[in-house]
Amino acid sequence: MPAADFFTISFDQMHIVTVHEGPFELSQKLTQRFNQGGWSSECAFIEERMEIRLKDLYWLANGEKTVEVRLMLLSIMETLEESGFRVYVSLRAVNCGGGEPDSLVCYRMRDEEADSTYCL
Repeated sequence: MPAADFFTISFDQMHIVTVHEGPFELSQKLTQRFNQGGWSSECAFIEERMEIRLKDLYWLANGEKTVEVRLMLLSIMETLEESGFRVYVSLRAVNCGGGEPDSLVCYRMRDEEADSTYCL
């Protein structure tokens, strides 16, 4: 497999979007998009992650709020693509004792690998 950079975006506690070990520039772009959309109330870097706290419990949305959730997810995807990233996989880890939040594992091919031809 070619060399790539990976990071995750998780949807935590019904009102937080967390970018874990993502590039600083991408985290800033996501923060701007959430501010422009009017979805965030606060953003902060905590250790190696960016937490975007949302104004509402969007993950429990129904009715018209579901449209906002889809716009928010579309905004995340657009920001990823503009920065050369793609979603590798979407995960939800659950066991009998609980579970982890939904997460998007994102990746970008490294420059030295992106220009070369990769065949299976």
